[in-house]
Amino acid sequence: MYGVIARTRALIGSTIDDQMRSPDTPRWRVARVMQRLRVSIRSMAEPAVEKIAEEEQSDPFKVLIATMLSAQTRDPVTLEASKRLFTRAGGPREMAGLRVTTLERLIYPVSFYRDKARHVKRTCRRLLDLHGG
Repeated sequence: MYGVIARTRALIGSTIDDQMRSPDTPRWRVARVMQRLRVSIRSMAEPAVEKIAEEEQSDPFKVLIATMLSAQTRDPVTLEASKRLFTRAGGPREMAGLRVTTLERLIYPVSFYRDKARHVKRTCRRLLDLHGG
């Protein structure tokens, strides 16, 4: 999977020439800003959902669930909660079979963990109903 940071780096590299050609923006200013962005992005850690996608060979189900957990939650918390959850239940059938309280315990301390546990369970049921898994 082509990561968010990699895409951002590629975008910055590809758009600098276009932006420098703009008659309204001085070239030196655009070049300086773009250089600062390149340096800043290099030091950024890859988002948790990207790490999960790479570790799980881009399993769409796991990426979906990790994305649901990631809203309003720091990346390290999302990563650990996702790993705990996927260790216990790796697919929609197993996850739908868990009690909401069990899901809550597995994903805690993600933000809004009670709501997210219910949403994860409903999503798994919906996937099973519509697609058989």
